[in-house]
Amino acid sequence: MNNLKKDKVLFFIFEQGKVIFLLLQSLYLYIYVKNDITYLGLFNVILGISSIITIYIFSKTNNYKFKLFNSLLCTILILKINIINPNILLILAFFEGIGIKIFEVVSTKNIYNINKENIISYLIIVEVIFCLISSFIFIIFYFINNLKLMLYICIVFIFICGLINPKIDNNR
Repeated sequence: MNNLKKDKVLFFIFEQGKVIFLLLQSLYLYIYVKNDITYLGLFNVILGISSIITIYIFSKTNNYKFKLFNSLLCTILILKINIINPNILLILAFFEGIGIKIFEVVSTKNIYNINKENIISYLIIVEVIFCLISSFIFIIFYFINNLKLMLYICIVFIFICGLINPKIDNNR
């Protein structure tokens, strides 16, 4: 398929690191930081608020400085895994929300930057890639059986996305 370039496929593959990190982070926070559902709720509310602010601020630009924000996001995620103070992590949650939302904006532009022909087949292929890669990663994580190591691997995947960053044609 013409729309599916190698850099996009690589981006989609490594983007699963962000998806899986977000799936596992609540479990990590509950086990290692504070086993309190209220704390997890507060953490996610802060992520949501910072995401809304980010969307409002960056909705008027196409210049996301993705590599810079992606590197900062990876740094924040590494700090998050190594800091167990719940209050400091709530502050980090705000900045993590900004980084995650910018990542998602760039990712969404990569996914939906397609020609008007063959849209259905393109989206099906993208979803199959997402599901296969996620399943494959979770199978590997099953054998790793170390939550912190899994999160570090996800951060490496997120960092690699910043190096790939496929070109987006804004004329479509």
